Amino acid sequence: MKAGPSREHARAVLAARRGMLEAFEAELSRRSPPDHAANLRIAEALWREAVALGALPPSDPLEGVEVDVALARALRVRGAP
Repeated sequence: MKAGPSREHARAVLAARRGMLEAFEAELSRRSPPDHAANLRIAEALWREAVALGALPPSDPLEGVEVDVALARALRVRGAP
């Protein structure tokens, strides 16, 4: 049975790809500033699609709120004293 790449090799490849991805994202951000109007149109279209599929609005808007509150409490970061 042939052994796969070593963990060190895999980490090196992932690190190189991460660098390439970060460079790509930086260049993309530089070339195309945020378009808030377009982003709003996309969000509204997604909302309409979810409504058309029956996924939104929820029948009980407070369903699962306890889980959300517990998660928010667990992830809360305290400010510096």
